[in-house]
Amino acid sequence: MNSNLSEKLHLLGYQFWKEKNNLEAGLKENKNLLFSFGETLMVFCKKEVSEIPEEIFNHFILSINISINKNKDYSILPEVPAAHSIKKVVSFGDFNNLDIINDPSISLVKNNSLNELFNDPLLKKDLWFQLNL
Repeated sequence: MNSNLSEKLHLLGYQFWKEKNNLEAGLKENKNLLFSFGETLMVFCKKEVSEIPEEIFNHFILSINISINKNKDYSILPEVPAAHSIKKVVSFGDFNNLDIINDPSISLVKNNSLNELFNDPLLKKDLWFQLNL
């Protein structure tokens, strides 16, 4: 379908489905799961993601996307991008081996685990505050 027709239909109220990013493929291929939301990089340890039901994790990622990226597309990355394209890194788990985290020009928000975040309202509030700085 050409983009002009698609735009007209969208204005008339039609909605089109987008293909979901495949989390399982990202987890099988990589030790860490990397999400890019514009200039913000979220890094998840494979163990952290495997402990959370996929539906809850997807809802969390969509909420983050709306908050940070204003509902633009996000991407799952195969590897850590160049440091100059990232301004903030949000990590869940232990990531002492990522060079980008040691860059002083990048703001780092560390979290111990997703389970702790989901169960503690103060941690949630702090994360949302850090994301929107």
